Amino acid sequence: MNNTTDTIDTQAGDAALLLPPNDAAPERVADQLYRKLRRAIIEGQLPARSRLIEVELAQALNASRTPVREAISRLTSDQLVRPLKHGGVEVVDTSSELDEIYMIREALEGCAARLAAERITDEELKVLDGLIDETHASMHDIDARVQINQRFHEAITRAARSERLARMVESFQEFFLNEKMLASYSPRESQTAIAQHSEIVAALRAHDSARAEKLVRKHLEQDRKRALKEKAKAALR
Repeated sequence: MNNTTDTIDTQAGDAALLLPPNDAAPERVADQLYRKLRRAIIEGQLPARSRLIEVELAQALNASRTPVREAISRLTSDQLVRPLKHGGVEVVDTSSELDEIYMIREALEGCAARLAAERITDEELKVLDGLIDETHASMHDIDARVQINQRFHEAITRAARSERLARMVESFQEFFLNEKMLASYSPRESQTAIAQHSEIVAALRAHDSARAEKLVRKHLEQDRKRALKEKAKAALR
């Protein structure tokens, strides 16, 4: 698979994307295809400007065209692909929107923290405390820390008790912290991130809405600056 307007190799396919035979209902297959393709685009397995054609994707992914068509439609709504004049779709270059995407996340999750401070329960606070403890215990396991970090932020969003907001946050979530980014953290930066999580939980426990929002936005702003720095480094290679 090339980095420009090439189609997926329908003979070999992509080992990371191939699906096994699946007898589930079409809706379930469509969801599975959507998640795999979305992740492949966000993580760069399907580079910007790659051309995707429905029939070729169906062959490469061992699926029928109906769920592939639905998955492509959802990716179009997500603005991860765009239709081409002569058929098929093209993967959008989201790297040019990275700063904007991070700023949207700061606003959304800051809002979630403000609402969570008003609505969070003692049991939910215990869950957040436990996740911080898990992070300390997993300092040398990057995969585990990525998962724990995601669970931490998801727990705050759930505590906001807003389904609409939760859906909006989820639509941006996959763009953020991953194994590659976390591996670039120095030990000091990792400890700082954990300390910030602890400060956020303290603000939630005090039901201090303004402080909870401020701390979450500050925490995520640092992630945005790091992501842009890594992007600039990659451009120089």
